[in-house]
Amino acid sequence: MAKNLSLEEIYRLLDEVDEALEFVRGWTLPHIDPIEIPNLPYIVDELSGYYSIYSSDLPSQIGIPATTLQQLSARAGKRSMATHTALVVAERLKSFLRAQESSHASGEIVVTTEEKLDGSEIVEAIPKASSPSIPAERWVIVPPSADIQERIRAVASLLETVLLQLAHSNLPENDQVIRGLERAQLIAILETALNVLRSPAIESGLMKKVADRLTETAKKAAEKQIQEGLGGMMQSVADQLWELVRQLF
Repeated sequence: MAKNLSLEEIYRLLDEVDEALEFVRGWTLPHIDPIEIPNLPYIVDELSGYYSIYSSDLPSQIGIPATTLQQLSARAGKRSMATHTALVVAERLKSFLRAQESSHASGEIVVTTEEKLDGSEIVEAIPKASSPSIPAERWVIVPPSADIQERIRAVASLLETVLLQLAHSNLPENDQVIRGLERAQLIAILETALNVLRSPAIESGLMKKVADRLTETAKKAAEKQIQEGLGGMMQSVADQLWELVRQLF
């Protein structure tokens, strides 16, 4: 990207992507002119810095070929592309923006409870960290197989439960299996993985990294004998992710 996005810009773009996704999901024809999709061509141009798609980092950042993104640019004129391709691009853009949202406050303190109206008190604050850089290996479109779709839904549901327990634990910090920056980083990478699991395409490197991190944390829980139930769920997610990778890749 040509510029760093502020949180306000990220939230605006997420709203615009959601509107585009709703439109494309309701499109019943096999092909679509991208200029008809609300917001999407302009989002592509904004995230590429309004320069040529071919000189932008955006294709590598979201794992979409520059030739495909060029078709979506508002500057490309009237054209036609597969509706499914437009959906994949929109989902990838949403996952990318969610990752940007998670990493935006790297090294800063994020207030997690409200200030008093006069601004005199902040009750609690925790560090928020960027998701570790994970090189992309290979993207595949999720096949329409009922077995694969059910497996993805199951692992996504369990992953969401793990995320909720990590992010909203009421345990004292000393009783948590991971804490501080390490906990914030794991939450960031799990949020990214959950968004990818809900998209039409899955990336193998991310799934492997998440499985490894969950296994490491599950081992810590067993060794420290704390949050062992959470550790068991983490290991279950890791096992299911490895099985998914074996099936898809």
